[in-house]
Amino acid sequence: MTITFNEEQTKGTDKIAKYNWISHDQPGLQMMIPKGDLTVDPSYQRTVHATDLKVKRIASEWSWIACGSIIVADRDGEFFVIDGQHRVLAARKRSDISRLPCIVFASVSPQREAEGFLRANRNRKPMKTIDAFKGMLVAGDPIAQKVLHFAERAGRHVGDGGGSTVISCVAAVIRIIETDEDIANRIWPLVVSVCQGQSLHGELMTGLFELERTADGQSITDPAFAAKILRIGYFGLLDGIAKAKAYHGKSGARVWAIGLANAINHGQRTHKIVLRGEE
Repeated sequence: MTITFNEEQTKGTDKIAKYNWISHDQPGLQMMIPKGDLTVDPSYQRTVHATDLKVKRIASEWSWIACGSIIVADRDGEFFVIDGQHRVLAARKRSDISRLPCIVFASVSPQREAEGFLRANRNRKPMKTIDAFKGMLVAGDPIAQKVLHFAERAGRHVGDGGGSTVISCVAAVIRIIETDEDIANRIWPLVVSVCQGQSLHGELMTGLFELERTADGQSITDPAFAAKILRIGYFGLLDGIAKAKAYHGKSGARVWAIGLANAINHGQRTHKIVLRGEE
């Protein structure tokens, strides 16, 4: 049999050489695997329960076409689901399904699996930041490592929900670290103190960061300003943010910072904090 290449295939080959396109891994093998043999590594996978509404919907309206193939990593003879956890859980609810079609890839390490998990999900559908963070952490992402360090300094852990031991506003923490890590590090102890015993509030943290970043030659870590911030307290600062949002009719880091500055400056005749561009 003679194999010929059409123009597009030739162009594709040329582009690989010309633009140094890479391939992260090798092709997988198609297998039908018993559904009970498929497991999940919670270190990088999103948290999904069998009671999840999406799982119930897939189970009650099962479609083999929609199911397609589960992406699986073969790690020393154990099959770990990289993509398709909802479908696997749904299949387990049905007595008429015993095996699932899978594309199985040889696993080099959980880190490589986590990287594959991120590519599969980021390139196709939105992810909750907390789910992406878990994958980033196992994949060795430096920003995720820094977020984890910030959480440890605060005596908290990254997770869903509120509470005094959790950081759920992980997207906001990532944003301030990426914007200016030095400022983020500088204000973090003050943020932790203000939020002691409360949820770590994303608007409050970001507002303090923005205030520090745009204050005209001043710093909220100055002892006098820091003491005033702690006296105002968590709820007083949030009230300042709420008033600024209502007054300006919009939200955002700049508005939150203005609200915090107004709260700090209230009752002050001198030693007021001023944002650049504000009178």
